[in-house]
Amino acid sequence: MKTLLSLASLALAVNAATVTFRVVAPEATNVQVSIGGQSTTLNASDPDVPYYTGSANLDANVSYKYVVNGQAESFDRTLDSGRTQTMNDFYGREVTYANLPTLPNPIKGDSWTRMGTKTPAFDDNYFPTIFITGDDAQVQNLVANVPAQKIPVKYTFIGPDEVKVFENCSFGVHHPGGKKNEAKQTWEWSLPEGQSLYGRNWMKARNMEQDPTQMREKLYADILYAIGAYSNQANYVRIYINKDGYGTFNLVDDVIQYSFIDAVFYGTVTPPTQLGPLYDGSTGASFDYDEESANGFTSFIPNPDSPKDSSALAGPSLALKNLDVTNDAAVQNFTKTFDVDDFLRFMVIEYLTGSWDAYWMMQSNDGAYQDPADQRWYYLPQDFDGTFGLSIPADMDFVNKSYTTYPTTYPTATMINKLLQNPTIKTTFETYLKDITTTLFNNATLANRVLAVQERLKPEVAWDRNITQRSPGVNFHWTYQQFLDNVWEPVNSAVGGDGAGQWGLLGWVVARSDVVAKEFGLTLATTPVDGSKPNVNANSSIAVQASATSVPTGSQGAQVVNAAMSAGRSSTSNTAFVISSTIAATLVAALLMEF
Repeated sequence: MKTLLSLASLALAVNAATVTFRVVAPEATNVQVSIGGQSTTLNASDPDVPYYTGSANLDANVSYKYVVNGQAESFDRTLDSGRTQTMNDFYGREVTYANLPTLPNPIKGDSWTRMGTKTPAFDDNYFPTIFITGDDAQVQNLVANVPAQKIPVKYTFIGPDEVKVFENCSFGVHHPGGKKNEAKQTWEWSLPEGQSLYGRNWMKARNMEQDPTQMREKLYADILYAIGAYSNQANYVRIYINKDGYGTFNLVDDVIQYSFIDAVFYGTVTPPTQLGPLYDGSTGASFDYDEESANGFTSFIPNPDSPKDSSALAGPSLALKNLDVTNDAAVQNFTKTFDVDDFLRFMVIEYLTGSWDAYWMMQSNDGAYQDPADQRWYYLPQDFDGTFGLSIPADMDFVNKSYTTYPTTYPTATMINKLLQNPTIKTTFETYLKDITTTLFNNATLANRVLAVQERLKPEVAWDRNITQRSPGVNFHWTYQQFLDNVWEPVNSAVGGDGAGQWGLLGWVVARSDVVAKEFGLTLATTPVDGSKPNVNANSSIAVQASATSVPTGSQGAQVVNAAMSAGRSSTSNTAFVISSTIAATLVAALLMEF
């Protein structure tokens, strides 16, 4: 008997391992990890940040859960194989690291590689948490009065496996004082001189408040990344200021800051000694030489550290004016002055998403940068909220417009309109348009992504919608139910006007892709097309895999979508679950019958 007991004890010892447990637990005063009914206390080393750690023995294949203030999580957690410490879990969030479906790159040409791979800040399989700590009186004034002045703070970033702390950061409201600013502010911050987080020293967190789904601008950035264009990446984060929760935000680069230029243009190559001129394009920033030279190109506002003023834009604008678009050699030479290829990719996505507060329709929310290495100019898109039918200042029939109507409808978009007069450029544009629509911008592929992200977001939005914002400004009062509904159908804001969701996000995708398919005789994907998966984690709790199952049509498809929508609208669970791409495809395929 003693021998048997000794062998059993030895087996347990072999299977057990000392594991470090790490969890973010806001509002906690007591945190424990419970393993088989045995609890071990975890401790926070920084009183400003509710990040708790501690070690305990964990047998192989044994689950654990966290207990905060005496309340145990309602689900069990398991440790991924081979790990001796947990990732940075978040109390009550069942899925720490997801396996979301990635989007494919349908463009056969070169992709932008100078920014390298995604950093942990933009690994959207994980939602980071940001803690801002500052003087309480200064914070209260900042929140209540939204002044232009920044305040000094400590900035703590918690990613999937790391905790980064920066002292003496500058924190404040992005574009304070705007008449249409939302009560849920957009925040921005910069790190001290010489310090950076994953190559960045300036970031902003956008509130996404005009969008009931909280997904449009993040999805837009994801699409640009997928098609190989340089652009700001994005990820969802929770933000706490002096331990108070302020909501779920979209963490992005600010493209008009040199932090973005450093990370995206020189992430993998040696930067020049002096970075080039950088500009924020206000409304009217069109590259139209005659129009812009009359006002000194003041629509392009130089960054305070830009080595050149706005007059530098005369160079590419004059080159565009003098361009003989009937001469392919001249057009090819112009590509040395201005990055045409990526610009075409940006314009294709503007058209497909109906991005109205952008270059083609409004000559707004853009910017420009000149790389000193080759003197080439680059168009910089920014702020992707007015997309996928959101607040679009046009009739519902607008979705049916061919891109060929844009040059006459929006004649002041000089750069794209003139370039499209060249047959070779037009062919390239249409090739990108057709390939992106066939493979990526369609109901099957995008629904696969959107539905998985929505499921992942449910607990974040449920938490966010229950926060009373403390700043003055517009509050659209979007509800959790509208977050669910507006993926499929229009919803109405309690305050009306700007921010009204006239289109369901996927409803727009279905309608626009159908228009392009009919115009060019395309056959759209009927099952999701997945991109590469650099962040695949086989032990992840959420996994979305592409399948070759065909999409049901007719009454069968209608029954599927109706049943799924009913289930989604009645769901209040914070538990993320596995979504098959077959369901994602069938749901949106059924929408085709409604548009």
